[in-house]
Amino acid sequence: MMSDNQNGKTRRPKFGDKVIGIYASENNPLKEGIFVEEKRRIGRMNPGVFYRVTDGRGNFWEYQDKSTKIIQNTSAARRLVECENCELSQAKTQVERQIEAIRAAVKFWREDILLCYEWECNERETILLEYLNDIEKILEEGK
Repeated sequence: MMSDNQNGKTRRPKFGDKVIGIYASENNPLKEGIFVEEKRRIGRMNPGVFYRVTDGRGNFWEYQDKSTKIIQNTSAARRLVECENCELSQAKTQVERQIEAIRAAVKFWREDILLCYEWECNERETILLEYLNDIEKILEEGK
């Protein structure tokens, strides 16, 4: 099993996890790789669990499970970022729709009040127009 650097616990890698070979030198091009699969070897020579790793360009090699560590869980991290971006854009779209609905309602109410206002001026319509002006100012400041 690989040791997880984030919380110190051991876990099995998942497809797409980025891993490093802890005994490989810094100059070794096979030091970092992407986990592909787990293999179990039985027999006298080199028994144990081995991880098949790739560089993403068609080259594959194997590391023993005890000699690898997770750098980061790229597949899970990528999904999380995509999910957050998707949720944020959906929330932004919903807010924009609600603001447009408020603007349309303010415009409708203003026209309706002004129509009534021409016939008879009373205090209620004046107060409503002031509220609508305040709402429009708030909407303009939010742009």
